[in-house]
Amino acid sequence: MSEQTTSLPDDLRSFLTEAGPDAYALAYGDTDTDPVPCGSAQAPAVGETGAVRSADGIARLSLQEVCRGQQETLRRWLQLDDGQRQLAISAADLGALRELTPGDLAADLLRDPASDEAQLTAWLGSWTYRRYAEAPQGLELGWIAAAAAWSCHMRALASHPPPSVLSPAMAAAGELDQATRELVTSSGLKLADLLDRMEQPYRPRAELVVVVTAAAATASGDPFPVRPQRGCHRQPSPSRRTSSAHISAPGLAAGRTVRRVPGG
Repeated sequence: MSEQTTSLPDDLRSFLTEAGPDAYALAYGDTDTDPVPCGSAQAPAVGETGAVRSADGIARLSLQEVCRGQQETLRRWLQLDDGQRQLAISAADLGALRELTPGDLAADLLRDPASDEAQLTAWLGSWTYRRYAEAPQGLELGWIAAAAAWSCHMRALASHPPPSVLSPAMAAAGELDQATRELVTSSGLKLADLLDRMEQPYRPRAELVVVVTAAAATASGDPFPVRPQRGCHRQPSPSRRTSSAHISAPGLAAGRTVRRVPGG
């Protein structure tokens, strides 16, 4: 169940600790706050607000509700996410406040034998379709916007929507062509790679030029005019969680791995 609340507790960590180990807070971030430069020591991982790291950050959060359990928390996040405001997920773990992404929750749920994989797949498919249909760029770029949303929020689960998620999303949009499927897959892979490289604290100048140019092109609506130069090696981002085992998944580019995905 979800508990509606109207104000942010003064001490969110103590509040969640007292609420129990299965309590998760959903809170909207302050979109007017200047972001921390990506790649700096204080920068949060893509998909996180970083607000829970300081008292000032927590003060800028607007608590939406408190959910019970990972499944309900993920379900409500997928329903409440509007693509316009950052919706943070926080929990108290061993007395410390930490932020999670919806991809973290989805990956944990898929490792739980008691989880309903079919239901989780349906939720993710519905969210992917909604991010396409409600894309502010319009339907022409809707699938790229959906792929970008997935790469930002679900990267802990997979680089792009797996077939079991993408197929129902495309069916809801009345689009079942292979070209659209390939567009979403390639967009997700390229965006995930770009985000991985942006999170690196140190980069050679040539690599930095490629990343900045690609990011600028993405913001302008022409996402992928630049290809990474040969010889540029992408290192695992220190800010991403790597505790879960990775497995190869069919349909991904050679060498690209993802965590276990539903039906992928």
